[in-house]
Amino acid sequence: MILPDDLQATSACRSLFFSFLLSYTRFTTKMGGAMKRLLSLSIICLILSGCQTISPEECKSADWYNRGINDGSDGLKRSILQSYTQECAEAGISVNSEEWRRGYKFGLQSYCTAENGYFVGSKGLSYNGVCHNREFLENYKLGNKEYQLEQKRQSIRNEINQLQDKLHNETDKSKRKELRKKIERLEDRLDSLYTHDT
Repeated sequence: MILPDDLQATSACRSLFFSFLLSYTRFTTKMGGAMKRLLSLSIICLILSGCQTISPEECKSADWYNRGINDGSDGLKRSILQSYTQECAEAGISVNSEEWRRGYKFGLQSYCTAENGYFVGSKGLSYNGVCHNREFLENYKLGNKEYQLEQKRQSIRNEINQLQDKLHNETDKSKRKELRKKIERLEDRLDSLYTHDT
């Protein structure tokens, strides 16, 4: 099997692969080993099959200016042009690099805004370091800080829910008392995170 790091894949494809790994780990926690291996192999192969940057057919019909606009507005790395060049060359087709760069520069203008910086950061989306304006970077950092804070809150909420489930099923008084104490401590931590946010 070819590993994703060895592919001439887009950053979006790599993000999809690692997002799958995270979801897969959560989903298959209680599955048997054989079923887990079969599921992982099937889905990984499906994901990687879509990791080709551009097909020969797309190379032939590409409007390189508009493709550059789309890549720029999606915040993809400039290095994707190298993948286009390599893969289209294998199909005997030349890439109009100048037109792609012109479109890419235009597309970045819609991506590298203050509003989008906050959106990308607050949603925990992948950022490829393509914006150099202060407005985007400051808002990205602000949004990402809030995203990280919410991830901490959610982790504590999940832990509280697990302890509450244990408490519901526990009959031993001393253990129930200890579980309540743990829940109270976690609730205090959660409250402090909300206080920190304000």
